[in-house]
Amino acid sequence: MHFTNAQWLDFARGLASPELATEMQHHLAKGCLRCAALARAMVVVEQTMARDRAMRVPQEAVRRAANLFPQSPQVSWSDLPRRAAALLFDSDLEPVTAGVRSAGPRIRHVVFDAGPFRVDLRMEHEQPQPVLALTGQVASPSAPVAGLRVAVSDGSRTLAESLCNEFGEFQMECRPRDGLQVLLWSQSDGAALVMEI
Repeated sequence: MHFTNAQWLDFARGLASPELATEMQHHLAKGCLRCAALARAMVVVEQTMARDRAMRVPQEAVRRAANLFPQSPQVSWSDLPRRAAALLFDSDLEPVTAGVRSAGPRIRHVVFDAGPFRVDLRMEHEQPQPVLALTGQVASPSAPVAGLRVAVSDGSRTLAESLCNEFGEFQMECRPRDGLQVLLWSQSDGAALVMEI
């Protein structure tokens, strides 16, 4: 009978139960080369882990390592100046084709011009739960779109938040209510672009 890697690591760390440790000692005494090699390897692993646990990394090294991966500041939506985006298209303002009025869930499509960005947004009321699913894409010929922050707000609270992927796509869900806004923030612009939905 052979023992598992986890059991040999517990043995090397002194965490195996006394009964199991005795059984493992007897197994090694019988001359099992495979388990003896595994036991020696786990002793090396435990010694390495002990050295790592004892190592104290200087705070300056931690700070420098953190600075290698700059993070965009987590600015509160309520602290940002706001600028209204221009509505270019709203499917709710278009006449509905006869016979389509009651076919399936209601999907609204809107397009906004928001500074250097064009925002294409689809809103679907999902059933049976009262959920508003928002799927959108931000496009720009001059500004990067990956990592842009997008949120849904009721004017005072942030209800959902997302980041654009490398294609400018994002998804969010919230409970439907009146007065919802989609907010878009680019660190380079500084202002939150507001789209009334």
